[in-house]
Amino acid sequence: MQTNAGNGEGQAVGSPKIITIVRNPLERSWSSYKYNYRQPLIDKLRKKDMKKKENHDDEWYKQNFVFSFEDLIAAELKALKQCLKPGGKAERAASYSYGIKQWATPEFSRRNRTGLPHMVVLDESCYGGKVSKSVPRRQWKNMVLQHPNKIINVQNLHLVQSLVGRSLYALPLEWWYALYPKKDLFLFCSEDLRFRTSQSMSSLTNFLGLPTFDFTNVTSTGMYNMGGNTGYDSVTEWDNGTRATEDIPISNELRKEYMEFVAPYNERLYEVVGKRCNWG
Repeated sequence: MQTNAGNGEGQAVGSPKIITIVRNPLERSWSSYKYNYRQPLIDKLRKKDMKKKENHDDEWYKQNFVFSFEDLIAAELKALKQCLKPGGKAERAASYSYGIKQWATPEFSRRNRTGLPHMVVLDESCYGGKVSKSVPRRQWKNMVLQHPNKIINVQNLHLVQSLVGRSLYALPLEWWYALYPKKDLFLFCSEDLRFRTSQSMSSLTNFLGLPTFDFTNVTSTGMYNMGGNTGYDSVTEWDNGTRATEDIPISNELRKEYMEFVAPYNERLYEVVGKRCNWG
C-alpha cells in the first residue's frame, strides 16, 4: 500500500473504505459511563450479593459503591488539560514514538510548517498506569481517596478511563485522514442518521459504489440498538427515541467546562472531514 500522507489525495493500492459515526460528545460520554462502568459494576455487585441472599435496588448500589458521572468527568478533564496542553506529555510522546517514522514524518513536517495542531495518541500518553488495586489509573487517585468505599477497578478500564477522551474524535481521525485518501473515508454525524436517515444511507451507498436503493421502507420501521433494548433486532419507534442532552446528570458548571474543552477538538474534526455536526 502506498499513501501520500498529509494531503489526503494520495493514491493507495487496496486502500480500505473507512466509515465513522460520531455523536454529540457529551451524549457519548454519558452513554459510555452507563454501559461500560455503572451498569457492569452494579451487575457484578448484585451477582455477588445474591450468593449471600442479599437484595438491593440500583439506587442503593449507586449511592454506596458507584462513582458519579460528574466524579469521573471532572477527574479526567483535569488530567487531559494537563496532558494535552501545547508542548505537554501527549505531544512529546507522539513526536518521540511516531515523528521519526517514515510514514508519519511528512504529516508531522506539514503540521509544523503550517502551524496545525500536533497529532497525539491519547491512550498511550494521558492515562498513566496502575497506582494500586483501588486506584487503577492516576487520574482517579484523589477521587478514590475522597470516596474510599466506592469502586472504580472494573473491566474495560480502557473505556472507562476515557469517557471524555473518546469524544475527542479529531485526535484518532487525524491519523486516518493523513494516511488514507480523503475519498476513501466517510463520516456520519449521528443526527444525520436520526433526522435524514434515507438521504444519509443513500450517501453511504454512493460512497461504497453500490447501486441506488430506496431505504424509505427500511428506515421508516424505527431505530435499532437504542438504549434499553436488548439485542440488535429490537426496534424503537422514531417518536420514542428522542433524548435530551439536558437530562444528563451534570452540573451547569461542569457541563460548561466540558463543552468548552471539547469545542476546539470539534472544530478540528470539522476541518479535517470537511463537514459540521449540529452539536451546538
